[in-house]
Amino acid sequence: MHDISLFDVLRDHIDTGVCSLAVLHGFWGQIWALQEASKFYIGNQTGQDSATHRVLLTAQHRELYQDIQGFATMVSDLPKQPPGIVIIVEFFMMTLHVSPDELQRFAGKSGEEEAARTATSLQKWIPTADARKAAWHAGQIFRFAKSMPPAELRDFHAIAVYFASLTLWAYGLLSSSNSAHESDGQHLPPRNQEGRDSSIHISLDGPESRETRVFLSLDQGVPGLNYPYAGEMIFESLGNPNMVLKIAREIYRNNFPALEDPLPPLVENLGNLMRDLGSLPSSRFSRSSSESVEK
Repeated sequence: MHDISLFDVLRDHIDTGVCSLAVLHGFWGQIWALQEASKFYIGNQTGQDSATHRVLLTAQHRELYQDIQGFATMVSDLPKQPPGIVIIVEFFMMTLHVSPDELQRFAGKSGEEEAARTATSLQKWIPTADARKAAWHAGQIFRFAKSMPPAELRDFHAIAVYFASLTLWAYGLLSSSNSAHESDGQHLPPRNQEGRDSSIHISLDGPESRETRVFLSLDQGVPGLNYPYAGEMIFESLGNPNMVLKIAREIYRNNFPALEDPLPPLVENLGNLMRDLGSLPSSRFSRSSSESVEK
């Protein structure tokens, strides 16, 4: 982890796939520690000590993100990498910008009251660059999950797709909710709507482009996913959040082409969670979030 150039020096003498996974998972302890530290200081918005800690946390966040990006670039050039390692990379970068625990609470894991409380922090998160980066990496998880070898999208890779779907679902749902409440004159965290061109489609599950970079930095364009329909690919905006959950479930199903065979239990259960979440009316979550903001 301290010197990834050793991979180039030793590539003919080591199992690069196993070593890459070992180093990659070594980042998780740092990610978890950073998230826990952020929780500890986020409630204290005053005082010199708190400000100093926030500056340090921001610097640690930036450095860790850059380290993982550098590792991802290195891994892409190494031979014999295990399938789906890039999904783990994207998942780690996504969780640097959104809390999986908050996503689960917002989805109702701990009840409606807790979901409403969590909506308050997520409403503040929506207009930030962190939210857009989380959505981008979630879309990239979808992208690489679609190209997984048959019957390989299971275990941790399936869990990564699930959390990516929650990220995109929450982003789309709360972005739509913010826009609706702004038009009603309610006070919500401002979004940069000036100059937004609805004709610019940002394919979060596509390769990086000039448009995606502008979206990440300036919040310009309409983010969404590509979806096969009638023999061609169409663009689905995140403004239809339940479609995100449907696309994720189809990614699961398409990775197991033997339709007569059941999905692995974990994959089946995750798909059922998304199906149940998609069957709930969007107004339920919009109402919870608006009530939280008013409180």
